[in-house]
Amino acid sequence: MSMVEPSTHHSAPPVPPASAERMRSTLEREARLVARKAEVDRREAALERLTRATELAKRERALTERQQLIERIETHLERSRLRLEERLRQFEAARHEPARTGGFRRLHAVKAGYFAYGSYAHEDDWWAKQLGAKPDRVAV
Repeated sequence: MSMVEPSTHHSAPPVPPASAERMRSTLEREARLVARKAEVDRREAALERLTRATELAKRERALTERQQLIERIETHLERSRLRLEERLRQFEAARHEPARTGGFRRLHAVKAGYFAYGSYAHEDDWWAKQLGAKPDRVAV
């Protein structure tokens, strides 16, 4: 029974030349579209890398500027601390140094009644100015 079985695989019918040309042009068009899409994707990726690099450079500049500002502030604070320490040493030395009159420096005593109400002739006017009221004007 060596009979040759009929083939179940059918070969495609022959393609007419005009149809083959259309297929070839369609494939070429699709190939161009794929190549164009790949080029667009490549450019977009390059643009994204460039944008990210620019953003990173901008952040690094900002960090550098902040660091320089911090260093300037620290330098200023250190100089201020040194000046204050020197001023404190001068104050301490002057405090223990006798005054030219032979005694220690003292504040002048306040006269009795200095803060008493009515000790200032124009006290009401003064308080009115302090509190924002206009003083009374007297015609002369």
